[in-house]
Amino acid sequence: MADAFSLRRDRDMRLDPGAVALLVHLREAGYQLALLTNGASPLHRAKLERFGLMSCFHIEGEVGVGKPDPAAFRRMFDVLAVGPAAVCVIGDGLEWDIHPSMALGCRTILYDPDTLTGDEFGHGETDIVARNLASLAARLPGPRVHRP
Repeated sequence: MADAFSLRRDRDMRLDPGAVALLVHLREAGYQLALLTNGASPLHRAKLERFGLMSCFHIEGEVGVGKPDPAAFRRMFDVLAVGPAAVCVIGDGLEWDIHPSMALGCRTILYDPDTLTGDEFGHGETDIVARNLASLAARLPGPRVHRP
């Protein structure tokens, strides 16, 4: 049953509409990108390879510390050679993504495509709530650190 679940999960996996265009836009705009995940490295590497995204991300799940531990976020700051004030964390969970990164001084965007109302400012829980990837790109602050 577990094998059948895994096969179906992998077969039915899709990127959100506009995901690749958003990533290309962010790279071209000078953003550095990182993926901070608590998942198993082989599973996430397989997904990133499948969708041709390997060059976009560092997989934090390989180092033995995960969200919401501040050490996981700090490690990504070190990998990217930036401070928290230069980081905008985009996440889909308040407890695991948004609150710990806000506590460290990052800007935050809660990606919440399941809520049907429009985008909004976060009112303390997060800086911004984005309902789709197109609006997310429009609401990002300009990159504070430019790649050479």
